[in-house]
This record gives sequence, structure tokens and C-alpha cells, in this order.
Amino acid sequence: MAIIKLALPKGFLEKATYKFFETAGYSIKGQTRTYRPIINDDSISVKILRPQEIPKNIQEGTQDVGISGEDWEKENKADVVKLLNLDYGKVRIVVALPNSNKSRNFSSVLNNQIKNKKQLRISTEYLNLAKQYVMNNEIYKKKYGNKTPLIITPGFSRLGQIRM
Repeated sequence: MAIIKLALPKGFLEKATYKFFETAGYSIKGQTRTYRPIINDDSISVKILRPQEIPKNIQEGTQDVGISGEDWEKENKADVVKLLNLDYGKVRIVVALPNSNKSRNFSSVLNNQIKNKKQLRISTEYLNLAKQYVMNNEIYKKKYGNKTPLIITPGFSRLGQIRM
């Protein structure tokens, strides 16, 4: 008998995911003590992962099916098939500025940084989505063309040709 490798999310989506499986008649034991809980179906092997890892794990074949957010599927550019929208754990990605900032949109912030020759620093977990957002901005395109911004986060970096 083939075993289905199921990836379930740790963190924000965790509680709703277990409730979803309980409603479907499954019982998952040990989820608070291990990353390998037991499900009441011998044909399923469960592994708990961070939601951002799940789409790539499925794409690479280390997991057969999993639950993650569409945000992580897009961020990872994962080549996966979306089977079902579970309609929980909605994430909205926004650009936020401090109230003290006079700018009211990203273009004006970017324009001011360029004009004042200041480096722009963006804090995000979504490195690819942020890069795409910045590079699609008309102000950025005029100044830098297709050059990729330098993107750095603790433990990971993507080097580009320019530093803003």
C-alpha cells in the first residue's frame, strides 16, 4: 500500500487545519509534542512544517500533498496544483509606512529616497514578492530599468546589481 506524505502547517494555520481534519473524520494525535504526529489512517504519513516550506516540498516531491497559504505558493514560485481553497487563514500583503512619513504611497517614498540619495530598506518575509513589487514600480523602472535590487534578510540574501 502506498503511503501519502501529508504536510501540515505549523503556526497561524495550525489550529484551523486540525479542525478541518477533525470535521473530515480524522484524528491527529501528538501534534503539540512532535513534528511527526500520528493520524488515524495507516495510508497517510503526517509531517508538520512551516507553511513557507510546504509548496517547495510538494514541488520537489518530498511531500505528496500539503496545506499552505497562497502567499507562500506565490513567494516560492512553486509549481504545484491547487486542489482546494480551504477558506481560512487569509493573509493580506500590504505596504505600510510610519504615520510620521508624509508620503502616502510607495512611489513617493521611492522618489524621495532616490532624490535624497538614501538607501531604501524594506522589511519583509516575502523577498520575491517585494522584489517584483519594487521592480514593477514606474519610478524604479525609470531610474534603474531592469536592474535587480539588493535583497537581504537574516540568513539569506539575493544579490542584485544595485543598491538603492
